[in-house]
Amino acid sequence: MAKTRQILHFVDQGKEYSVVKVYNDPHYNPYKIYEHTRTYDANGYPKDHRKLQESYGNLASCWYWFIEHNVGF
Repeated sequence: MAKTRQILHFVDQGKEYSVVKVYNDPHYNPYKIYEHTRTYDANGYPKDHRKLQESYGNLASCWYWFIEHNVGF
């Protein structure tokens, strides 16, 4: 299994995002942008989810994705 490291994590107007770098992964784009959400099941227990938004080859491209989607502005 590939090792990962969280590079960036922030909350913007109630939406939570993180950027994770995957090491030793044979794929081409090691930087992945995730959006975190929380839902509640029928018993009222929270369930955390993360959805992959995009994968990029460098961190600068991740910043451009945030700018393009008006995250943090």
